[in-house]
Amino acid sequence: NIIRQTNLKAPNIDFGDCYELVKQAYNITGNLITAIVDKKVKNNPSTYYSFFHPETGKKLDTSEVCKNKSIKVEEETYDVDIVK
Repeated sequence: NIIRQTNLKAPNIDFGDCYELVKQAYNITGNLITAIVDKKVKNNPSTYYSFFHPETGKKLDTSEVCKNKSIKVEEETYDVDIVK
């Protein structure tokens, strides 16, 4: 569950089927740990994301699993949510 307690801004990301495909590829039943980095250099925003295994913390390779999958990013649309 999510706690809304910060004033930070972050992009809203819709991973589409990529999220579930990663879980299936790594045989994960729980929620993935998702890291999102929103970087802005001279009015040129870039958003990067990574998925991590919920038990081991190991970064998961999504390059083949999410290849040709659409991921939608809406820049700074909501406050950052902190996971309990």
